[in-house]
Amino acid sequence: MVAQVHYVRFPSTQDRVAQEWLRATQLIIESGASAVVTSSTERGRAGSVVGWRLVSDNHREIARGSRLHPSERAAGFDAATLARRAAELVVHAARQHQTRTSRWFATLDEEIVLVGSRAYENRVTARNAGALAVRSLAAIGALGPDADSVSAAGEPAT
Repeated sequence: MVAQVHYVRFPSTQDRVAQEWLRATQLIIESGASAVVTSSTERGRAGSVVGWRLVSDNHREIARGSRLHPSERAAGFDAATLARRAAELVVHAARQHQTRTSRWFATLDEEIVLVGSRAYENRVTARNAGALAVRSLAAIGALGPDADSVSAAGEPAT
């Protein structure tokens, strides 16, 4: 069975679990990774927000999108765009000096767009896990809404 995309709704960006979600990207930034940071505008957004995660057939989280979105449709657009552009994703590993572990992340156009869900014992293992997640994302193909008919804001394109 192929990996699947699951959506997670949070009451707001101030929700404790939403903050932990965003913390995965923040840990990478704090490690000194040279990639451009994702837009932080979603951190102050009022109202509910949605994130997406890539889940294996045994229901383990493989990866998660680095952003929170205003709707499930917008999150689906993000996932579909990354699936369509998976060949362009660049996987990196960042060393977490305090814990002596490594985390992987993927960039697209110098922006962090996908992060790993756990820490690994070394950079090589982290990078290999990231490459597997990107291949799994590519195998999914079209996710959720048709990426060509939905804008980045999650609204139908006109």
